[in-house]
Amino acid sequence: MVDCRAIQDPTARLACYDSAAAALDAAEAKGDVVVVDRQQMREARRAAFGFNFQMPSFMSRGEQPEELDRIESTIGSARQDPHGKWIIKLADGALWKQIDSEKLRKKPPPGAKVEIRTASLGSYFLKVEGLGVIRAKREN
Repeated sequence: MVDCRAIQDPTARLACYDSAAAALDAAEAKGDVVVVDRQQMREARRAAFGFNFQMPSFMSRGEQPEELDRIESTIGSARQDPHGKWIIKLADGALWKQIDSEKLRKKPPPGAKVEIRTASLGSYFLKVEGLGVIRAKREN
């Protein structure tokens, strides 16, 4: 589309834009091109919280991405594995597994508020409101 601007003849320029727009529309329909807005990019960065990878550069194009060092959510479900480690599923489907030996006061109920913040060595502190804090890592 950008190249069409250089065409002097208005009819040819319009034909160029029409052709480019049709190609873009077809690419989006096939899934070859995806258009997202800034809010969707922010939501994607938040959804990826806890994974140890660098977001692609296009995710921050045009703005300085916010540094996420904590998120807040609610518990969807919680259970213990055979070793007594908590596996906590957040309301958005993110799965976090306990990696330390700390104890929570009781089983976290669905809907309980959770704050997860960065810790050291790629781990995170998962605080269940009123029940305690455990060290955890993101599983999914």
